[in-house]
Amino acid sequence: MGARIHERRGTLNVLWILCDELRTDALGCYGGAPVPVRTPHIDALAGRGVLFERCYANSPVCVPARVSMHTGLLAEATGVYHNEAYAPGYPMEPVVTFPELFARAGWATADFGKEHVPRVLRPWQVQDPSGSLMPEVFWAVPDVSVLDLVRSPTGGVVAGRFPATVRHPGTAVVDNVLAWIATAPQPFLVRASFLQPHAPVVPPEPWSSCYDDAPWPDEVRVDPGACAFERRFGEICGAAAMPARDLVRAQSAYHGTVAWIDSEIGRLLAGLDALGVADRTAIVFTADHGHLLGEQGAIGKHTHAPAAQRIPLVVVHPDLAPARRSDLVQQIDLPRTMCALAGVEVDVRIGGHSVFATRDAEPTVFSTIGYGEPQSHAFPNLGVGRWFGDRGWPRRSCVRRGRWRLDRNVRVDGAPASGDDVDAFLADSVGDPDEVVNRIDDPAVADVARELAAALDALAASAVETPAETVYGTALPGTG
Repeated sequence: MGARIHERRGTLNVLWILCDELRTDALGCYGGAPVPVRTPHIDALAGRGVLFERCYANSPVCVPARVSMHTGLLAEATGVYHNEAYAPGYPMEPVVTFPELFARAGWATADFGKEHVPRVLRPWQVQDPSGSLMPEVFWAVPDVSVLDLVRSPTGGVVAGRFPATVRHPGTAVVDNVLAWIATAPQPFLVRASFLQPHAPVVPPEPWSSCYDDAPWPDEVRVDPGACAFERRFGEICGAAAMPARDLVRAQSAYHGTVAWIDSEIGRLLAGLDALGVADRTAIVFTADHGHLLGEQGAIGKHTHAPAAQRIPLVVVHPDLAPARRSDLVQQIDLPRTMCALAGVEVDVRIGGHSVFATRDAEPTVFSTIGYGEPQSHAFPNLGVGRWFGDRGWPRRSCVRRGRWRLDRNVRVDGAPASGDDVDAFLADSVGDPDEVVNRIDDPAVADVARELAAALDALAASAVETPAETVYGTALPGTG
């Protein structure tokens, strides 16, 4: 849309920086946090690139979001709806990923940090998860009591303090990226994939205490107009029952973790300069999804509320002038955008659109989470979280177009949702930025509701289904 990227086949490297569970309002360049936040390196990166203000995840949970980022395909096309798909032996059909296209075109490809895609997929020539394993924080210290942990009611570590005297295991991501670049052939595609600010939220000092004195909200906001799905998820998470001091600590530690990631990104960018490749490297910075910090009583992601579904996206390229864009874009646009940045030919099996290509129609964003089977849980790795009446957790789909968001349950206990289980919710993201007022019964927007509902009907009708006994026939993964 507007900007032109010239083909530089064989000459332009690509660095993909990916964070896990990163809210847009935790970054200074996006604004909106309840207290001033400090992310100078990411803000400087955004200042010299194109910042997308309305980018959304195609699933508000790790595995399906990451599959979409690699393939340009929605969950309905791959059958990957939640983190159950990370279990060993999950029966996913192999699909083409964009790093494979780079490799075929002669780029060296490598991923350092968190991958978390179904095990049948092998996108990268090199993949090293060091620094991104959830237990590494605990392995690094002789006595976990020194971490001063705070847990949510579901058991997740939402706050802690990593000692300054011990090297944080997450620093391995940047260390390994820079070591690889130093000897890698060019051109290259490399990803620095941080686990953080995903739990366990235990940033190192001095970042773990840098927001201790900030006036974080000390109670959760539960809006009666929010959809039943979000309110039920909040009940399961139980943040409304957390002591005020723990809720404040959770927010302080989360933003402290983001500040630490910012410092690591600063170290990464300085390393690019030192290696002499910065001027030949395009950079893409984004996240797999956002993170709830008490909205409707929830801690985590899993809903289509803006804090969980909206994600940052910044693109830096030699041919692009700095800009801020407010058009609607999404995760499935990433593969074709990456290929456009480097001049790599795109396979027809890759979905989405380049964010720099001219669009003939108004963009539509779809997002889906959950298998909707009797065995389904909101937190499948914990076996926690049931729908009303102790039934399986629903599959819920969302469509965004223009200023509107419509989401509803589409599958419950292995069958299409009906009656009260549908729980349709229509929000005006312009007039109601927090998206907590349900307009579904407002006659003034009935045409909008019908149009978006038809889009969700078509999406649900196209969905690939995996038999429940196959999905739940193996041990579930222990990562979120």
